[in-house]
Amino acid sequence: MGNAYEIYALRYATMSPRTPHLNFLVPDPHDTTAQDLDYFVWLVRGHGRDILVDTGFNAEEAKARARKLTLNPVDALANFGVSADAIRDVIVTHL
Repeated sequence: MGNAYEIYALRYATMSPRTPHLNFLVPDPHDTTAQDLDYFVWLVRGHGRDILVDTGFNAEEAKARARKLTLNPVDALANFGVSADAIRDVIVTHL
């Protein structure tokens, strides 16, 4: 277990309803049921490091994008005892 990391998915926002053609590159043409699209940041912990994957968005951005912010990503990190200001490693998967 010397190389073990813990990985936490922190759901912080959602957008609904979204039809499959809005959520998937190639949706099943038979699936027409609307689904929510959830937004996550990921906290990777191990070897004395906290790594944040993606940064999320705040209430102002959520409103501008018509998304429902359920938990500020900064507060989600705080629930794990991590100060957002203390994060030194951030991986951005998309811009």
